[in-house]
Amino acid sequence: MSMAGWDFSMARSAHLHSVLERVAKPLADRDLSFAMIQADGTALHVRAASPADLASLPHAASVCHQYLRLKEGDLAILNDPASSGTSLASITLVTALSIEPGFDVLFATRFRLGETWGTKGALSEEGVRIPPTPLAAKGEINRDLLAAISGHPATPMGFAAAVEKYSKLLLEAAARVKSIARDPKTQLSSNGIKAYLADSRKIVTTLMHRLPLGTMTVARRIPGAKETLKLHLEVTDEKVLFDFKNSDNSDRFAVTELTALGSCLWTVLALLGEDVPVNAALLEHFQISAPSNTLLSWKAPLGTERGLQTIVPAICETVVKAFAKLNPLLDVASSAGTSALAQVAFGGVKKLTIHI
Repeated sequence: MSMAGWDFSMARSAHLHSVLERVAKPLADRDLSFAMIQADGTALHVRAASPADLASLPHAASVCHQYLRLKEGDLAILNDPASSGTSLASITLVTALSIEPGFDVLFATRFRLGETWGTKGALSEEGVRIPPTPLAAKGEINRDLLAAISGHPATPMGFAAAVEKYSKLLLEAAARVKSIARDPKTQLSSNGIKAYLADSRKIVTTLMHRLPLGTMTVARRIPGAKETLKLHLEVTDEKVLFDFKNSDNSDRFAVTELTALGSCLWTVLALLGEDVPVNAALLEHFQISAPSNTLLSWKAPLGTERGLQTIVPAICETVVKAFAKLNPLLDVASSAGTSALAQVAFGGVKKLTIHI
């Protein structure tokens, strides 16, 4: 991770940022998403492998803790879109850690397994629906529970092995943080985190000023479908609003509002081209409006897997299109007389060719 944006006065926060990056790296190297949040839901560090995870994963960790009151060494599992999951093929694991008395944090990771669309667009066709569920206590996994889930005919092959594998990685990440926190130089403490978030806000404020101000309305049809996304973008010095209230609805597929928000934010970060600390300091500047009568506000019994594959790229394309029209000088490749193409690098992992 580049140290761009961290000036000398932020040296301690920059060091803490690099520590959090190192904690996430073993998971990120396996294309897993990672989030670290405070027990009160404040996002401290998010490293997403997918646009869908950027806003939803920290919220899923918070939902787990809200229902289960996780303690150090506990593990929870979920994939339910109603609990901030994204699809039944995206499995979220959450654990807790006490860094100091009164300062608890949660760690979450998400992996993909057994993508299934089905033929009727129903969530029940896409796998087993898992609400926030206790998986382990004091590091000991409940293998009877894993066996029960694995025995369901809709559970993908390799489910139990994958859960055990990634649970181990997540618990190891928590153990690393526990060890690192013993060294006061790392600033991994309640006071250090407060300073880190304050410094992050300074960086985010500077980057927000690089965005073109104003409003723009654009529309884009979902590839291979009849439904259309309609975005009204509003950008001020303090806030970016992605208003999709006039988008179409669908009786065949949808994505959750947090999936949509993460996709919007992912695209803005790619357009900025900077390594930005993704935490509460950033997330608080971005809002979405996706009313319940649009395909960006999932509700049962609709499936979400097709939406992840088709709606998410369309959201990214629509956001780029809006910013390109708001400021033609934005660094988006264009070609006179033809469709403009923008190669948007997503965290150096994926690229999306966007037709504007």
